[in-house]
Amino acid sequence: MLFIVNAMDDENFASAVKATGRKRLIIAGVTNDVCTVYPALSLVRDGYEVQVVADGGGSPSVMADDIALRSYGDLVVVREKSVLAIDLS
Repeated sequence: MLFIVNAMDDENFASAVKATGRKRLIIAGVTNDVCTVYPALSLVRDGYEVQVVADGGGSPSVMADDIALRSYGDLVVVREKSVLAIDLS
């Protein structure tokens, strides 16, 4: 069994993201301190513009959540208490 921390390290997931042809992504994860932060930073490294829906996930503690959300710096736009309209076409 293979455990993947960063979704972008999974070839199938990364290929599916690239196949969308989009360079602007909105993401969320089960936990902000793992499921969101690692793929968000990888996506930025790969040239994507990323927005994270912070209240779409959480972390085991408030401190872990704060550290995760601060780790983005100016690289990622963090949205909290967001209502998003998404074009799925």
